[in-house]
Amino acid sequence: RITDCNQRFAEIVGAARDQLLGLDMTTLHDREAVLPALRTALEGREGRVESQYRTTLAGRNIYASMVTGPLYDSEGAIRGGVAIIEDRTDQFQADTERNRFVSAIEQVTETIVITDTRPAILYVNPAFERTTGYTLAEVRGKNPSILKSGRQDRAFYEEMWQTLTAGRVWRGHLVNRRKDGSLFEEDAAISPIRDDAGRVVNYVAVKRDVSREVMLERQLYQAQKMEAIGTLAGGIAHDFNNILSAVLGYAEMVELQVPEDAPVRQDVEQIIAATRRATDLVRQILTFSRQDEEELKPVKVQFVIKEALKLLRSTLPSFIDLQSEIDTGCGSILADPSRIHQVLLNLCTNAKQAIGRKDGVIRVSLREVDPEAGDEIPAGCEGDGWLVLEVSDTGCGIDSDHLDRIFDPFFTTKAKGEGTGLGLAVVHGIVKSHGGEIVVKSTPGQGTVFRIFLPLLNAEGERLDMSVQAMADIKGGNERIMVVDDDGQLVEIMKRSLEMFGYQVLDFLDSRLALKHLQAEPDSVDLVVTDMTMPHLTGDELTRELLAIRPDLPVILCTGYSEYVGPEDAGLLGIRAYLFKPVDNLELARTVRRVLDENDRDGKNHDSPQ
Repeated sequence: RITDCNQRFAEIVGAARDQLLGLDMTTLHDREAVLPALRTALEGREGRVESQYRTTLAGRNIYASMVTGPLYDSEGAIRGGVAIIEDRTDQFQADTERNRFVSAIEQVTETIVITDTRPAILYVNPAFERTTGYTLAEVRGKNPSILKSGRQDRAFYEEMWQTLTAGRVWRGHLVNRRKDGSLFEEDAAISPIRDDAGRVVNYVAVKRDVSREVMLERQLYQAQKMEAIGTLAGGIAHDFNNILSAVLGYAEMVELQVPEDAPVRQDVEQIIAATRRATDLVRQILTFSRQDEEELKPVKVQFVIKEALKLLRSTLPSFIDLQSEIDTGCGSILADPSRIHQVLLNLCTNAKQAIGRKDGVIRVSLREVDPEAGDEIPAGCEGDGWLVLEVSDTGCGIDSDHLDRIFDPFFTTKAKGEGTGLGLAVVHGIVKSHGGEIVVKSTPGQGTVFRIFLPLLNAEGERLDMSVQAMADIKGGNERIMVVDDDGQLVEIMKRSLEMFGYQVLDFLDSRLALKHLQAEPDSVDLVVTDMTMPHLTGDELTRELLAIRPDLPVILCTGYSEYVGPEDAGLLGIRAYLFKPVDNLELARTVRRVLDENDRDGKNHDSPQ
């Protein structure tokens, strides 16, 4: 029982002194903490306890410390005990808030750095250690400039310190360097800390690693730029393909009228070949910008590779030796020629960058795989009949740590401005889309070898022979053909080409006049060849109107580019064939004859264009 207490004890527990005198201590709420210390004193020893309590009489929560000791009478016998209590509630609350603050700093994902005014680092939180790779022990006492990357110039830091020494908060974007040498980007806010007298005694920097956000922003910008390129490419493709169609058509007309032994014939053939290369280039740009898949067809890939090697030789520096060993007897594969061209260019560009500015060799070979001769076929290449395209270089090679990631999009070991990390990812995607496999072997300092395995066709596809004999082999007719295009040159060349095969051609430069003619004379034509992009009535709109008049009328749609109507959409409209410009004379003649024959045979529209 309490025999006496001072007024301060009464204030601490929140009760009147007369309430406390005689209080039985065994009735306390927190007797499990208090009574052991009291009993210790009554046993002649010192007791100690410090804890949070809920007072019995007032119901207050306090944090206090208590020291107890025995009281002796004149004969040395224990007559009671004394307890000294100290109220530490305010200190406890301050410590709790401080611990909560420290815990928050320790757990936030933002980097926090506290320096003195020199400035020397006094404290960094764990997020700093995770982001930079430096521990607190490694940076304590050092200047924050240990993180400098060199990307900000002297004026940048001068402006920062002018702001801070003026007592203002500085906010900005930093490119810094980690302990391992890699760069990272952060958004930072640096604030002065003042003492009670208002003097700046410290600086605290709160920074957030935004490297990923910056990378995503750049990728978004790149995607938007590619979308803009695609839009631009689509806009110019129509007119450009019309020009190519005219060049190709007239060149083929000249070729037919020039004797085979005439010197000028070779010049005309070169014009035709150049026009076809320009056509492939336009289609490649459109395919890349739209991310469309081109139709795969039987291809003698050795001829595609030889054509690509001609271009490569003119672009490689003189100190790089481009060697090739192409087996011209290789069979056909099912492929998109422009994609194979792209694979070879990407691999050789990669090889050139690996060689750098020293002498080196890039070797390209193509042959059929022969397992009996010891050729190894990678897993995934089932069955017989494979081609292997090999591109090797004498460059710097690829480190084993990077070899497994070289096909990852945007992964690159090149410095900024030297590559996007997309080249090998594109190669991998093309090879896989062609049913092939790609194998890489590399030794640092000794070069790299890429082997691409592509499946051969069981039956080889025949190459298209652009010759007078090929023209003679195409069957003509005497049917009536309506040609509709707003480009006068294309209308003239298609008319002359079709008339050479015996057809009767009715041509229109205005789609409205073509429709008006058919409304007046529905049975006057047997087939319509129409452009897609025209003023007044586009090709798809004209087709709807024509088929409303003559549901059995076969229509062939020609276009250089259309983001609205593709081959599948054309089929739903009732269009029989869908041709990309520039359409050469032979392709046009073959398509017209096939559609007319199918129409005679079936007597109805087909579901999808060919």
